[in-house]
Amino acid sequence: MVAIGSLLWHLFPGDFVKAQQAFITKLYSGKDYQDVSAIKLTLILRRPIIIKPGQYLYLRILGDLQFRDWFQAHPFMIAWWDEPASVEASEEGASVSSSDKDRSRGDTTVTPPGHTKAKALTFLIQPYGGLSARLGMRPSIKNVVLDGPYGQDLHLEHYETVLIVAQGIGITGVLPYAHHLANWKLHQNMSYKRAVMTRKLDLYWLLEENCQERWVGDYLKELQEKDIKQDLLQIWCYYPSKKNSEPLMKPKKGVPAYQCFYPGSPYKAIPNAIKEVAGKSPGRNIVVAVDR
Repeated sequence: MVAIGSLLWHLFPGDFVKAQQAFITKLYSGKDYQDVSAIKLTLILRRPIIIKPGQYLYLRILGDLQFRDWFQAHPFMIAWWDEPASVEASEEGASVSSSDKDRSRGDTTVTPPGHTKAKALTFLIQPYGGLSARLGMRPSIKNVVLDGPYGQDLHLEHYETVLIVAQGIGITGVLPYAHHLANWKLHQNMSYKRAVMTRKLDLYWLLEENCQERWVGDYLKELQEKDIKQDLLQIWCYYPSKKNSEPLMKPKKGVPAYQCFYPGSPYKAIPNAIKEVAGKSPGRNIVVAVDR
């Protein structure tokens, strides 16, 4: 009876977060773009949760797929989330919205939050086999339950210069930090800006296929658009083959906020680029690298 009760608790969790909606976007590769290279799984939660960059959640799908998926929880890194809503920890340990708290006391100044609260989460998944492959064959899914989030925040906002490096699918491990730092540093409220010491943020991405730019291209564009003055963020993309289409992002005249490198083009290796940037940047530097 104890074993059966434990099983039912896992299958029908009470305190876990449930997704209200789930959307699957397939990203293709190959000569005719018929092969699924990655999947964007976007979940709209029934209630927002507190998240930090570098965290992941266990996903359990209670239907649509194979019955054995009911008994398995799969960890996936949070690649993106909706615009942050600030929260503060109350004395009782519950999460209270800073804006609601300030309105209740007649204060229009928002205190810098210690966390981000989000209701829409996006996961970037490569369909290697098992659940990920079965997701690649579905137009949508239902009955998704999440456990978490887990993982450790590196608190990169404590460094003046942040250099993050990724290869292939490893972009999911560093993109949340760029998202977090840009959102706070470029926020209209000065209290958010002061919470981030970072003055220089460089993202280096070594793509394994040119088609991978479509995985997070819209997110990179969004980050670049936030940096109106082009003085915080610089994105470096390294393509494995010559690119015939238009650049992912068009750099503004005289401002090298986006650089792309192809075989045969003027090339600046990532270690050399990092060394050059770190040598010119004041304050504390940190390099964070994630491979595939």
